[in-house]
Amino acid sequence: MNTAKLNEVIEKLSEIDESYSDLFEEMAVLVSDIADCIKSTHKSQFMNQKRDARITLKHFTRRFINLTFKNKSKAVKH
Repeated sequence: MNTAKLNEVIEKLSEIDESYSDLFEEMAVLVSDIADCIKSTHKSQFMNQKRDARITLKHFTRRFINLTFKNKSKAVKH
């Protein structure tokens, strides 16, 4: 597995305002749910993990859509 992109993402996470950390935690749960889905060995286990991933994705999407701009220190002044 090529982890170059993963390492790049981890570096970028250190630059993010901590007030957004809940979004990234939820995204980590989503990645974990998807990995569990892929690793499942039975259809029922797959369906349960898929359901969990869809619920997590729905929560993340809702929070992302309602996201507001907070990082005023880096705002571009016109």
